[in-house]
Amino acid sequence: MKDKDSNDDIQKILAGITHRIWLDVYNTDRREPTPLDKVHVGDITAECVRHAAYSLTAPFSFHSLQTTINFWHGRLLHSRPLLRHATQELALEWERIIGHVDEYSPDDGGTMLEKKSTSHVPDRPHVIHIRQAEYYKVLLERTGHPCRHVFVVYFLKDMSPRLPTVLPVDARGVSFIAEEMIRKRDFVLLSRKNKLLPPPLFGADCYFCNYVSLCFGDKIYE
Repeated sequence: MKDKDSNDDIQKILAGITHRIWLDVYNTDRREPTPLDKVHVGDITAECVRHAAYSLTAPFSFHSLQTTINFWHGRLLHSRPLLRHATQELALEWERIIGHVDEYSPDDGGTMLEKKSTSHVPDRPHVIHIRQAEYYKVLLERTGHPCRHVFVVYFLKDMSPRLPTVLPVDARGVSFIAEEMIRKRDFVLLSRKNKLLPPPLFGADCYFCNYVSLCFGDKIYE
Protein backbone atom coordinates (compact mmCIF):
# COMPACT_ATOMS: atom_id res chain seq x y z
CA MET A 1 0.00 0.00 0.00
CA LYS A 2 2.83 2.39 0.88
CA ASP A 3 4.49 1.73 -2.48
CA LYS A 4 1.23 2.52 -4.25
CA ASP A 5 0.75 5.74 -2.28
CA SER A 6 4.36 6.73 -2.99
CA ASN A 7 3.89 6.07 -6.69
CA ASP A 8 0.68 8.13 -6.71
CA ASP A 9 2.50 11.03 -5.06
CA ILE A 10 5.28 10.87 -7.66
CA GLN A 11 2.72 10.81 -10.48
CA LYS A 12 0.99 13.88 -9.02
CA ILE A 13 4.31 15.74 -8.79
CA LEU A 14 5.21 14.79 -12.36
CA ALA A 15 1.77 15.85 -13.58
CA GLY A 16 2.17 19.21 -11.85
CA ILE A 17 5.62 19.78 -13.36
CA THR A 18 4.38 18.81 -16.83
CA HIS A 19 1.43 21.17 -16.49
CA ARG A 20 3.69 24.07 -15.51
CA ILE A 21 6.02 23.37 -18.45
CA TRP A 22 3.05 23.27 -20.82
CA LEU A 23 1.72 26.59 -19.54
CA ASP A 24 5.15 28.17 -19.93
CA VAL A 25 5.43 26.86 -23.49
CA TYR A 26 1.87 27.93 -24.29
CA ASN A 27 2.34 31.46 -22.99
CA THR A 28 5.61 31.78 -24.91
CA ASP A 29 4.06 30.59 -28.17
CA ARG A 30 0.88 32.61 -27.94
CA ARG A 31 0.75 35.82 -29.95
CA GLU A 32 -1.80 38.59 -30.20
CA PRO A 33 -4.69 37.68 -32.51
CA THR A 34 -4.32 38.96 -36.06
CA PRO A 35 -6.85 41.78 -36.75
CA LEU A 36 -9.79 40.68 -38.90
CA ASP A 37 -8.75 42.88 -41.81
CA LYS A 38 -5.08 41.83 -41.83
CA VAL A 39 -2.90 38.75 -42.25
CA HIS A 40 0.45 37.78 -40.79
CA VAL A 41 3.36 36.69 -42.96
CA GLY A 42 3.25 33.32 -41.20
CA ASP A 43 -0.39 32.95 -42.26
CA ILE A 44 0.34 33.21 -45.97
CA THR A 45 3.76 31.57 -46.24
CA ALA A 46 2.44 28.08 -46.95
CA GLU A 47 1.66 27.35 -50.58
CA CYS A 48 -1.72 25.92 -49.51
CA VAL A 49 -4.05 28.86 -48.85
CA ARG A 50 -6.41 26.66 -46.80
CA HIS A 51 -3.55 26.30 -44.32
CA ALA A 52 -3.47 30.09 -44.12
CA ALA A 53 -7.20 30.23 -43.40
CA TYR A 54 -6.88 27.74 -40.56
CA SER A 55 -3.83 29.48 -39.09
CA LEU A 56 -6.06 32.52 -38.56
CA THR A 57 -9.09 30.73 -37.13
CA ALA A 58 -8.28 27.31 -35.66
CA PRO A 59 -7.91 27.14 -31.86
CA PHE A 60 -4.49 26.84 -30.26
CA SER A 61 -5.16 23.22 -29.26
CA PHE A 62 -4.55 22.14 -32.84
CA HIS A 63 -0.93 23.23 -32.58
CA SER A 64 0.92 20.04 -31.61
CA LEU A 65 3.01 20.02 -28.46
CA GLN A 66 6.12 19.28 -30.53
CA THR A 67 5.40 22.25 -32.79
CA THR A 68 4.98 24.49 -29.77
CA ILE A 69 8.19 23.24 -28.15
CA ASN A 70 10.06 23.80 -31.41
CA PHE A 71 8.70 27.36 -31.48
CA TRP A 72 9.78 27.83 -27.86
CA HIS A 73 13.28 26.62 -28.69
CA GLY A 74 13.36 28.95 -31.66
CA ARG A 75 12.42 31.88 -29.44
CA LEU A 76 15.41 31.15 -27.22
CA LEU A 77 17.69 31.31 -30.24
CA HIS A 78 16.50 34.85 -30.92
CA SER A 79 17.80 36.14 -27.61
CA ARG A 80 21.26 37.07 -28.92
CA PRO A 81 21.84 39.16 -32.09
CA LEU A 82 24.25 37.86 -34.72
CA LEU A 83 24.65 41.02 -36.81
CA ARG A 84 26.26 44.34 -35.96
CA HIS A 85 23.81 47.19 -35.27
CA ALA A 86 20.99 44.66 -35.43
CA THR A 87 17.33 45.11 -34.60
CA GLN A 88 15.60 41.94 -33.44
CA GLU A 89 11.91 41.13 -33.89
CA LEU A 90 11.46 44.19 -36.08
CA ALA A 91 7.69 44.77 -36.36
CA LEU A 92 6.54 45.78 -39.84
CA GLU A 93 3.28 46.31 -41.70
CA TRP A 94 2.59 46.88 -45.39
CA GLU A 95 -0.73 46.64 -47.25
CA ARG A 96 -2.43 44.98 -44.25
CA ILE A 97 0.29 42.32 -44.07
CA ILE A 98 2.15 42.28 -40.78
CA GLY A 99 5.28 40.48 -39.65
CA HIS A 100 8.25 40.44 -37.31
CA VAL A 101 11.67 40.14 -38.93
CA ASP A 102 13.95 37.95 -36.81
CA GLU A 103 16.98 40.17 -37.24
CA TYR A 104 17.84 43.12 -39.48
CA SER A 105 20.88 45.36 -39.85
CA PRO A 106 21.21 48.36 -42.18
CA ASP A 107 24.91 47.57 -42.69
CA ASP A 108 26.21 46.47 -46.12
CA GLY A 109 23.12 47.60 -47.96
CA GLY A 110 20.76 45.93 -45.51
CA THR A 111 20.98 42.37 -44.19
CA MET A 112 18.13 40.20 -42.91
CA LEU A 113 18.31 36.91 -40.99
CA GLU A 114 15.53 34.33 -40.73
CA LYS A 115 16.42 31.97 -37.86
CA LYS A 116 15.25 28.35 -37.77
CA SER A 117 15.81 25.42 -35.43
CA THR A 118 16.15 22.01 -37.06
CA SER A 119 17.13 18.41 -36.36
CA HIS A 120 18.97 18.24 -39.69
CA VAL A 121 20.74 21.09 -41.43
CA PRO A 122 19.88 21.11 -45.15
CA ASP A 123 22.33 21.77 -47.96
CA ARG A 124 20.17 24.68 -49.07
CA PRO A 125 17.24 26.50 -47.44
CA HIS A 126 13.88 24.72 -47.49
CA VAL A 127 11.43 26.15 -50.03
CA ILE A 128 8.99 27.36 -47.36
CA HIS A 129 11.82 29.10 -45.50
CA ILE A 130 12.93 30.81 -48.71
CA ARG A 131 9.38 32.02 -49.30
CA GLN A 132 9.06 33.33 -45.75
CA ALA A 133 12.38 35.17 -46.05
CA GLU A 134 11.25 36.66 -49.38
CA TYR A 135 8.04 37.93 -47.81
CA TYR A 136 9.97 39.62 -45.02
CA LYS A 137 12.30 41.17 -47.59
CA VAL A 138 9.26 42.73 -49.26
CA LEU A 139 8.04 44.12 -45.93
CA LEU A 140 11.47 45.62 -45.32
CA GLU A 141 11.86 47.13 -48.78
CA ARG A 142 8.30 48.49 -48.91
CA THR A 143 8.69 50.18 -45.52
CA GLY A 144 11.95 51.95 -46.31
CA HIS A 145 14.46 49.38 -45.04
CA PRO A 146 16.95 48.45 -47.79
CA CYS A 147 17.55 44.70 -47.88
CA ARG A 148 20.35 43.60 -50.17
CA HIS A 149 21.30 40.37 -48.37
CA VAL A 150 18.96 37.65 -47.10
CA PHE A 151 20.05 34.58 -45.12
CA VAL A 152 18.40 31.65 -43.36
CA VAL A 153 20.28 30.60 -40.22
CA TYR A 154 19.80 27.00 -39.04
CA PHE A 155 20.41 26.01 -35.41
CA LEU A 156 20.42 22.35 -34.36
CA LYS A 157 17.63 21.50 -31.91
CA ASP A 158 19.81 19.19 -29.83
CA MET A 159 22.02 22.17 -28.92
CA SER A 160 25.12 20.40 -30.26
CA PRO A 161 28.37 22.37 -29.93
CA ARG A 162 28.22 23.31 -33.60
CA LEU A 163 28.10 26.76 -35.10
CA PRO A 164 24.84 27.77 -36.79
CA THR A 165 24.70 27.16 -40.54
CA VAL A 166 24.15 30.34 -42.55
CA LEU A 167 22.66 29.84 -46.03
CA PRO A 168 22.08 32.66 -48.52
CA VAL A 169 18.70 33.17 -50.19
CA ASP A 170 18.55 34.14 -53.85
CA ALA A 171 15.25 36.02 -53.59
CA ARG A 172 12.91 36.62 -56.50
CA GLY A 173 12.07 40.16 -57.59
CA VAL A 174 10.36 42.29 -54.94
CA SER A 175 7.51 43.38 -57.23
CA PHE A 176 6.74 39.77 -58.21
CA ILE A 177 6.76 38.61 -54.58
CA ALA A 178 4.63 41.57 -53.50
CA GLU A 179 1.93 40.66 -56.03
CA GLU A 180 1.93 37.08 -54.76
CA MET A 181 1.52 38.28 -51.17
CA ILE A 182 -1.37 40.59 -52.06
CA ARG A 183 -3.11 37.79 -53.98
CA LYS A 184 -2.84 35.41 -51.02
CA ARG A 185 -3.93 38.13 -48.60
CA ASP A 186 -7.08 38.87 -50.57
CA PHE A 187 -7.94 35.20 -50.97
CA VAL A 188 -7.56 34.50 -47.26
CA LEU A 189 -9.46 37.60 -46.09
CA LEU A 190 -12.31 37.00 -48.54
CA SER A 191 -12.62 33.39 -47.40
CA ARG A 192 -12.64 34.51 -43.79
CA LYS A 193 -15.26 37.19 -44.40
CA ASN A 194 -17.58 34.80 -46.25
CA LYS A 195 -16.79 31.88 -43.90
CA LEU A 196 -15.79 29.77 -46.87
CA LEU A 197 -12.69 27.60 -46.87
CA PRO A 198 -10.27 27.96 -49.78
CA PRO A 199 -9.73 24.74 -51.75
CA PRO A 200 -6.99 22.51 -50.29
CA LEU A 201 -3.72 21.86 -52.06
CA PHE A 202 -3.07 18.18 -51.34
CA GLY A 203 0.56 17.10 -51.36
CA ALA A 204 3.56 16.17 -49.26
CA ASP A 205 3.07 19.23 -47.03
CA CYS A 206 -0.11 17.61 -45.66
CA TYR A 207 2.08 15.27 -43.60
CA PHE A 208 3.50 18.24 -41.68
CA CYS A 209 0.33 20.33 -41.43
CA ASN A 210 -1.20 20.99 -37.99
CA TYR A 211 -4.67 21.23 -39.48
CA VAL A 212 -4.90 18.10 -41.62
CA SER A 213 -7.66 16.58 -39.45
CA LEU A 214 -9.73 19.73 -39.89
CA CYS A 215 -8.99 20.03 -43.59
CA PHE A 216 -10.36 16.64 -44.60
CA GLY A 217 -13.47 17.31 -42.57
CA ASP A 218 -14.00 20.78 -44.09
CA LYS A 219 -14.40 22.14 -40.55
CA ILE A 220 -14.84 25.91 -40.38
CA TYR A 221 -13.91 28.06 -37.36
CA GLU A 222 -15.13 31.63 -37.11
